[in-house]
Amino acid sequence: DAAVDEWAAVSTERAGDRPTANGLLVEISDSLVEMRGDRAGHDDRAVVTALVRVAGRRAIVLALDRNSAPGPAGFRKARRAVAVATRLDLPLVTLIDTPGADPAEESEAGGVAWEIAGLTEALLTAPVPVLTVLTGEGGSGGGLAFAVGDVLLAYTSSIFSIIRPEAAAEILWRDTRRAPEAAQLLKPSAHDLLRFGIADALVDEPLSATALQRVVAYHLDLLGSDARSRGEWAHQRRKRWRRSGT
Repeated sequence: DAAVDEWAAVSTERAGDRPTANGLLVEISDSLVEMRGDRAGHDDRAVVTALVRVAGRRAIVLALDRNSAPGPAGFRKARRAVAVATRLDLPLVTLIDTPGADPAEESEAGGVAWEIAGLTEALLTAPVPVLTVLTGEGGSGGGLAFAVGDVLLAYTSSIFSIIRPEAAAEILWRDTRRAPEAAQLLKPSAHDLLRFGIADALVDEPLSATALQRVVAYHLDLLGSDARSRGEWAHQRRKRWRRSGT
């Protein structure tokens, strides 16, 4: 395989004109009913959850805002949406584009790590199909929590990493200027996701609402034609993520 310029992939993904996942959600939906709040008095706008129709297909969608970092309330809201999808027997779609969870002291004190784990568990055990589309950046555990689905698609300019290259460079060498070097070690590019078996397929750029709508509708149809029982979805999903990347 040809070598990937990982820092170039990071720089391309971070271009300021890239559409946000939550903005794309509105554009791809024939109809949309947003579900606000975490049932604990908060509504984190870094996460948008909605009951939608995409090209006639009903689904519950969780979309992330690349310009915000979700805190505890955002993960609770997402978990609430997973519960609604379970009750209504609707597929789940996650649109991922986030720098990661909010690292602020208030967020940490509010149990953001616990809420990330809670959402990860909720998606892994959901008895309905889960389609994940990486539209931009999947940063750290905050991005991973939304990614543990049955099918993971990645746009060719997207990136996914346990830590941002700048933070990795600071930890490894105490020098953020070595971020390009850290990126080569992290291998966050979409092409690497496919090579490592984490992504199931890549989606060609450009990232547009029309193309995304077609992709989501097509894969919802594929998942909808699967004869798996409700219990089998969660069982197979857990197996997938235990072996993913190995």
